Amino acid sequence: MRLWQYALAAFVFDWLLYVVWTVVPLHAKDLGADAFDLGMLQAVSSAVYIVMSVVMGRVADRASRPLLVRIGCAMMIACCFLVPRTGSFPLLLAVMPVLGLAGTFFWPCLQGAIGAESSPERLLRDIGLFNILWSAGKSIGFLMGGSLKEGWGLSPTLMAAAGGAAAVMLFYPWRDTPRREASLSSRVAVDVRRRYLFIGWIMNFVAFGAGATIGNQYILLCRDRRMSLGFGDDPVETFFGLALFGVFLSQTIVFAVVRRWSGWTYRRAPLYGSQVCLAAGAVILGVAGNPWLALASTPLLGIGLGMGYVASIYYSLDTPEGHGKYSGLHEAIVGLGSFLPLAAGVAARGLGDLRWPYWLCAALALGAIVVEERIWRSR
Repeated sequence: MRLWQYALAAFVFDWLLYVVWTVVPLHAKDLGADAFDLGMLQAVSSAVYIVMSVVMGRVADRASRPLLVRIGCAMMIACCFLVPRTGSFPLLLAVMPVLGLAGTFFWPCLQGAIGAESSPERLLRDIGLFNILWSAGKSIGFLMGGSLKEGWGLSPTLMAAAGGAAAVMLFYPWRDTPRREASLSSRVAVDVRRRYLFIGWIMNFVAFGAGATIGNQYILLCRDRRMSLGFGDDPVETFFGLALFGVFLSQTIVFAVVRRWSGWTYRRAPLYGSQVCLAAGAVILGVAGNPWLALASTPLLGIGLGMGYVASIYYSLDTPEGHGKYSGLHEAIVGLGSFLPLAAGVAARGLGDLRWPYWLCAALALGAIVVEERIWRSR
């Protein structure tokens, strides 16, 4: 199995993706965007991502996964060339479907390859390495995005991201390995696995939605409160990147821990506990006027985000067949969660309070536990 090539591709692609997703809202702010407009950026990209992830997941079970991954990288390069040439917000919004489409070709195909090639004994560790590296890439992308835009400018930063996509096209495996669709023999009853699959998908929706909301909306709260640690060319934007880095570094640590601890896999208490952490972290981030208190919330947020994602992808791939299909559904739910920034932006604009996105994230995390428990008790 070419696990290290898959994991390295995930690292590089998520690094460049979140460099893009850091600088795009900053560019939008330069074009006069408000909270609602920032939410629209995510929503337009996600609308394409939801529909096409389901389609591409099924295609990935039949077509050449390496070819599809390279098409996704080519679309990302196109997006990086187009964004700097948008001189108005409507033009920037028009580029967002390309960004969403790039991910639909990349992620379901890559995850489906891991699921199809993993043995039952190695599935959790293989997913764990994949999760650690994509999350590390995401963390570094958030950390670097704002600083690169400050120091280099918009266009050079996005050209560097395009170079990362070109590198993935070069080192990603060129041929599929034979699919082992019947290789996973689940150790858990089918009805139990089905309920945990739905629980994992709900967790993924809330977790990714909360992470996307923070990445999309928190810059507004930072600017409103002048949040900074006093360094950087633009201290507020530097703090924004540092806060996101803290969230996703914590998520990466969670992935490293659960990779070697299989005790969480079919137990509800660790899953529910992580959602309580997510709710607590969102509340603290929303009320914190002190930058150090805001940074102290990031480990709680990282726990919630990390467990939500890993539960969803693990339960999606712990199945004897259809790894691309279930990976596509997992990614479609990621896209559905990406609409949360739009709802958060509407709430912030309508109620005139930039804290509402964080109340919304906390309420969803706690409400999800109630829904998940009802699913568990259903027969």
